[in-house]
Order: sequence, then structure tokens, then C-alpha cells
Amino acid sequence: MAFVLGALFLFGATAHARPQPQRLGLSQTEVTVGPVRENSSILSLDEDTLHNVDILDYSLSAYVDVVAQTMEGCNAIRLCALEDTVAETYMSFHAMIIDSVRSAGRVVDFVRGGSDSLTLLFEPVMAPHESIDVEIFYHGHPEHEGGFNPWGGFFFRTNVAFSMGDGLSCDPPAIPHYFMPCYSNPRDKATFESWWRATSERMVSSNGVLVDTAIHGDGTTTWHWRLDQPVSTYLMSVAIGNYVAVVQQEENPRIEYYVFPAYQGAAQTHFSNVPTFLDGFVERFGSYPFDRMSYAMTSFGDMEHVTCVHHHQGTVQGNHTYDWLLAHEMSHMWWGNWVTLGEWEDLWLNEGFATYCEALAMEHLDGPEVYDAYVAGEIMNPYLSSGETFPIYDPVNYWSRTVYQKGGAVMHMLRRLLGDSLFFAAWRSYGEHYAFANAVTDDWQRELEETSGQDLDWFFQPWVYGRGYPRYYYSYWADDDSSNLAYVRIRQAQTTHTFFRMPVELRFNYPEGWDTTVTVWNDAVSNQLFSLVIPDTFVSMDFDPRNNILKRAWYESEADKPPTVASDFRFYGAYPNPFNNTTNFEFDLPIQSNVRLHIFDVLGRQVKTISEGPLPPGRGKVFWQAEGVASGIYFAVLECGEFTAATKVVLLK
Repeated sequence: MAFVLGALFLFGATAHARPQPQRLGLSQTEVTVGPVRENSSILSLDEDTLHNVDILDYSLSAYVDVVAQTMEGCNAIRLCALEDTVAETYMSFHAMIIDSVRSAGRVVDFVRGGSDSLTLLFEPVMAPHESIDVEIFYHGHPEHEGGFNPWGGFFFRTNVAFSMGDGLSCDPPAIPHYFMPCYSNPRDKATFESWWRATSERMVSSNGVLVDTAIHGDGTTTWHWRLDQPVSTYLMSVAIGNYVAVVQQEENPRIEYYVFPAYQGAAQTHFSNVPTFLDGFVERFGSYPFDRMSYAMTSFGDMEHVTCVHHHQGTVQGNHTYDWLLAHEMSHMWWGNWVTLGEWEDLWLNEGFATYCEALAMEHLDGPEVYDAYVAGEIMNPYLSSGETFPIYDPVNYWSRTVYQKGGAVMHMLRRLLGDSLFFAAWRSYGEHYAFANAVTDDWQRELEETSGQDLDWFFQPWVYGRGYPRYYYSYWADDDSSNLAYVRIRQAQTTHTFFRMPVELRFNYPEGWDTTVTVWNDAVSNQLFSLVIPDTFVSMDFDPRNNILKRAWYESEADKPPTVASDFRFYGAYPNPFNNTTNFEFDLPIQSNVRLHIFDVLGRQVKTISEGPLPPGRGKVFWQAEGVASGIYFAVLECGEFTAATKVVLLK
């Protein structure tokens, strides 16, 4: 593969003239400050009943001073009234100062309210289906969400400034209004054209294709980008930095990388599988829906902004450790950007799909065995170890193992349930039906049902709307009088009160080294006994050997063994061990329990007791921070309700 360093591959496009703010062609005398009214009865974001227009296009012109950490902008918004006349409409805008709002040369009154609300007041009113352009001029310091680990908004870091379209601590999460006024709702899709001006030593990557650049006499350059496909506003973005542009010239000239100079060598290896992943997704889903695919390095990430992923610089290494992350974000160009969730409750349609696409990328790269290992180790196990039991739909936490990994596992199970032909045919049809539009979980279920001819409510109700996962207990034995008869007993004993009706594969192994697989339907709430005809006397049986089901499973040695929660308790010891200052003790709880950790020295003296609880069922963890304790060997005794476990730990300071 050939890399071209230090130059951009420019795509041909026709420039559209748009109003330019100060420093981009608009003089100070042309800026007219409109009347600002005190907030009275304007509705907040959660009470938005004023969205009575369809946003068709955003045309943003902005000057970003990375050193001063300021922005001056003009967002020209083309909007169309819906069925009724429109006297006022609602948008969002955070923190920065609005200088004026104009439409067709007239001043437009506006109201700034709570929850970042911005209401535009039209006089004369818009007629039904009338389209107008509204120009909003503003300036200030673009902010980001607060908190200990801010994620969304606009960030200034050393030699780079960039936006992040989702806020992890915001509800709803979309916050593009932290750098431009807009209607911040995933259902309102629009095209996006942008002119970004910055000092000339920096490159600018935004959405769509690069139309042209203009160098100015004051040491600044304007970068003109245009996205012709309609997308949700949280996917609109910019990254401004001291980049070197790397282009995959031979494999796919649409693929670009914006990397910091010190990372050029590592980038050649780090990104080398990206064309392969793109080919694999095209093979599965159909044509790539946009005109460009790129990654721009930022100080943290990743975020799937349309055509340009903001990619964590710490992942750009001279190896393939983060191939999964590159594939995850690329797949969002289809699942999230091409077809977008209709409501945030349906976030798994973005993130669960993309998590599953990590496994598809590994399969395309290295084959089905690697796919199987990835699903089990990187999708199922992280969820099963999370302790989370809330539903995928309308989750307690958007950014959870449930949405990502359980969502990905649901896709894997649907593939195994329907078979490759039907599953991928339904997925492609789903994309075609909702291209550049929005979909909800019911739409995905309907697409699967229409393609397969099956009613799948029995699957979606427990797995998507229900809680947790099945916890199987099984036993098996041969018939005393017949070598061709086997008995298998299966029961589910999860505490979430969700029953999972599922086909279960059972693999019988024979002395000569061969095997046979039988599928049974586990559809009884309590113990279910199966009598199975098999070819010969078997020596062992494997329960769901291909991991078709997201589950925990335990073998019971006796067919009539009574249920016992004790077999459901697991203690994983201490990690790290030996440790310096802090270690943690992990365990699985079958029921809600109070937890105590007792620490003893080698003479049997108790040096510490840590109490937690009551803790919910699932994976639990207790930390010991060994302050004021000397180096040496210690014994930790963990009490979880009726269960007790012990381990030795070594403290090295």
C-alpha cells in the first residue's frame, strides 16, 4: 500500500456562496444586533413543542483561534415550515453570545432560555411549507460538558481544537449546539456545508469532502467542506490541528487520516487494515453511503462524526491493538450515520450494531474461528462480568455494557438463529428502507420478520425489553438399556424473572473422537427433560458449544439436584497480586448480600475490615487501599452473606 504524506487528496465539488461572518468577509458595520427578550414562557429542551419546521441545511462559517480559545461564527440555517404557519420555532445554543439574527435582510427577534434553548420569533410569520434562510451571528468561548471526565462539546488542547457530538453526562446526549446553534435532535437530518478559518500552520477536517482552501494575507486559511447527504446534527464536527494528512492512495483514495507529525510512522501500521474493513462492510451492507472516510487524531475519543472519526491519539500505535476500534467507528457510517436511531432509548441500534461489527471485521480479516473467539471473549464476557441486568431498550445507562456488548450479542444470536442469508439480507434491506432517515427497535424487528417470514416477538421481548440473561443448569445421562438414547435436563434460574425461550445446541462426543449436535427448544419455565435419540454411546456432552446464546451455564452432576444459590457464587481472588497500595477482590453474587472483607497478617491479627452493601446480584468488587500497612503477606477473608472465601495477597511497597 502506498501512503502519501503531507498532502490531501482533494475531491472535485462546486462551491456554494454563503454569508461569511467577521474575519471571513463580513465587516463589523454589517453586524446588526437584534432585540433580546427576557425569557418568560419559552419551553425548555424537555418540553419542546415548538419544533414546527424541518431543518434542510446548515451553512456554518467560523473563525477559530486555537490559542485564544475563541470562536466567531455565522450559521446560516435553511428551514421549512411544516403544515401550519410558524410564528416562532425552537433551537438549541450553549453559552456563547449571539450578536444578531437575520432573515432576508430583516432582524429576527430571539429569546435565550433555560436548558440552552433559543427561540426565534418570526414577523411576518412563515406560511405553511415556506422555506427561509436564517443567519445567526455569534462569538465567544465554546464550552464542553462539565464533570470529572468531560466528553462532549468543544475542546481546546495543545495544538488542536475539536468538537465531540455526544455528551456522556447529558440527557439527551447530543450537544452539537455547544459550538453552533441548531436543532439538536437525531430525527431532524440536514446537509452541512462549512467554512473554517484558522492559522495557516493548521489543517482543518470537517464533514463531507474538501471543496477548496483559501489562503489569506493575515496568515490564516479557510477550509471549505461540504456534506451533501442529510445527517443528524450530533454527527457534524470539526478538528483543527497541526496535522499531516495521510491518504490511502491506491487501495481507496476516499480514505484519509489526519495525524500529528510524531505519529506518522506508527500510523502506517495502525491504519493499514482500514481498507480491508471498508471492503468487508461494503460486502455485507452495500455501497459506502458517503464520499469520504477519515480519522482525525484528537486528545481523546472515539466519536463517529460523519465521514471523519475523531480518534484517540493514544490508540495510534505501530501495531493492530485497536483494529476493533477503527472497525467499530467505521461501521457507524452505516449504523448511526446512514440509518440513525429514532429516539435515544434505541441507542443499541447504533452502538450494539457497531460493537457487533467489530466481530464482523475480525471475521473478514482472519476468518470464522477468530470471529467466534471475539464474540465470546470481547462481546459476551465483558457483559456477563458487568453485573448489569437492565434492558437494552431504554437503558439505565446509555454508555453501558448492556447497550454495547449485550446489544452486539443480540445481533450475534439473531445471526445464528436465522442463518447468514436471511440475517444479512434483512440487515441490508433495513439499511435501504431507512437510508438517511431514522429507525427504532420496532423497525428493526419488523425488517427481520418480513425477510425471514417469522414472528420474532418471542426473541425481542426477553432479550431487548427484558432484563439480564439466562443462567442455565443442565445435566445429562445415558439410558441404561439403550446406547442410542440420552437424557438431558435443563432449567433456568436467573433472578431477573425474565425467561428466555431459546433453541439450545447440545454436542455429544463419542469415544472415537467424532461428535454429533442436536438442537432442543428450551421453552419450559421450570425443569425440562429431553429424551434424545443419538447414534451411539457418548462419553460427554457440551452445552451450547458454539456460544449461540449469551449465558452462564453450570453442569449439575445429578439429574434431580435441587436448586442452590451456592453453586452460583464465584470468588476470583485479588488483582493485582502482588500489589502496591491498592488491590481489588472480585466475586459473583447470586442474590443481594452484605459484603465484608477482613484482612489478617501472618500472625492472625486483624488489620482491616471493609464493609460494603447490600450489593445487588452479579459481579461485585471490593477495594483494599493498604495505607499505613507494612509490606508483607496478608490473608483476605471475604464474607458475602452465607458465602465465605479466602485468598493470600502480597503487599510490596
